[in-house]
Amino acid sequence: MYTKRRFDSRRQRDQEDIPQFAMALHTLHKDAWPHASAEQRDEQLKRRFEEGLNSPEIIQYLCLHARKDNFEETVLKARQFADASESAKPKRTRVCFPTMPEQEFVSDTTGQETVQSDLRPVIDEPKQAITQALAERPRTTHGD
Repeated sequence: MYTKRRFDSRRQRDQEDIPQFAMALHTLHKDAWPHASAEQRDEQLKRRFEEGLNSPEIIQYLCLHARKDNFEETVLKARQFADASESAKPKRTRVCFPTMPEQEFVSDTTGQETVQSDLRPVIDEPKQAITQALAERPRTTHGD
């Protein structure tokens, strides 16, 4: 009697996946009704499985797509739906930004704070390249 009550009240636990839940139901049913016919066992397992799932989305999916299926087929469809919905969830991407070198603020002659850092060469090199390119450019006269 106690095992029958456990079977009838069994619900999927938070950290329990679908195959574990199905196996637990199967074990409880076997202990509670050892002489049940295959048809009775299948019907009771399927009903309890669908009612005990903790995902409303899977329950709704099974109501629409597993009405005529047996217990094993229903469990398979539930697993497929759970796997598909897990893989469809967007993964959180982790973005790591490089740490910036320590910057030193120095006041210039106007009282403005300027940054002295390891980035100065990165800023100065393009400036020098542009200045050099402009200096080497042939001069053209307009109107010739």
